[in-house]
Amino acid sequence: MLKLSFLLIFLVLQATNALDDHNLIHLSCRNASNDDPNIAYNFCVSALETTCSSQQRQPIASLEELAAVSIEITRSNATTMVSNISNILKEKKKKKKLSEYTKACLKDCFDLYSNSVSELEDAMGAYRSRDLDTANVKISAALDACVTCEDQFGDRGEKSPLTEDNGYYSMLNSMSLVFIEMSRAIPVSHSANLQGLALIAMELALENATTTVSTIEKLLNGTSSDEEEDGNDDGWLRECLEVYSDAAWSIVNSVGAFLSEDYEMTRVLMSGVMEAASTCQEGGFGEESSSPLTKQNYDLFQLCGIALCIVHASTPAIRLNSP
Repeated sequence: MLKLSFLLIFLVLQATNALDDHNLIHLSCRNASNDDPNIAYNFCVSALETTCSSQQRQPIASLEELAAVSIEITRSNATTMVSNISNILKEKKKKKKLSEYTKACLKDCFDLYSNSVSELEDAMGAYRSRDLDTANVKISAALDACVTCEDQFGDRGEKSPLTEDNGYYSMLNSMSLVFIEMSRAIPVSHSANLQGLALIAMELALENATTTVSTIEKLLNGTSSDEEEDGNDDGWLRECLEVYSDAAWSIVNSVGAFLSEDYEMTRVLMSGVMEAASTCQEGGFGEESSSPLTKQNYDLFQLCGIALCIVHASTPAIRLNSP
């Protein structure tokens, strides 16, 4: 999940041309470790920076490329695992120390990791084609390899010789999944300039508004089924539904105004959307009650604020470049 704090820092760094591969890696790994507690921040940074330090690789310049690099690292690790397991089974000294059950488990792990290499190759193909859902499915299938591999040793109380390696592989897959979701949130269609970043922020605000409309409709269906809940809450939710529906159209119109270089109208419309979020938040609940839309209202307010800041920053540059 893309945190608003990550989005704000990402947009500011990119808008000021300060988003180099070092900042991108550290910022993304911090967001990934916060999103998934199974991802160790230091491991994430080390894995990516080690790959980037190769003289044969160009610096990572975008979230899209970061996710692709992560998938490639994961595939390479799976290939290494296949080789390592094969070596363990072939080495006589090590093989003699292994029980028959452990040997059978290792053979299963060999097959599991071999299959995961193919899954990750398919995931990379899907990701490059922007088929992110298929990429997610393939990576999730590859992730199952280390889980199944590790679990079967414990079925008979055997000590797995691959525990640490399975853990690393699990983190690499989890990193790839998080980075894909992060890249999904930042549309690849926009160029990395202030105007493109402003559009990204407005599109995210529009997505928030339309999603919240659906959320309110579900809440209304829930309250209407309970006669005791009908009344103030129902009336307040209907007011928020109208506010958010209008807000969605205001954002659409603000995008049109921005593309038409009517920057003042863009500011007016987006400021109105911020007021809509505040109106919904303050409308139906007293101090002792909490709104079920607090997060949605906060997110919309912040996204609109980010958009306004970028619009304000981009306007002078646009005017100077005008013929």
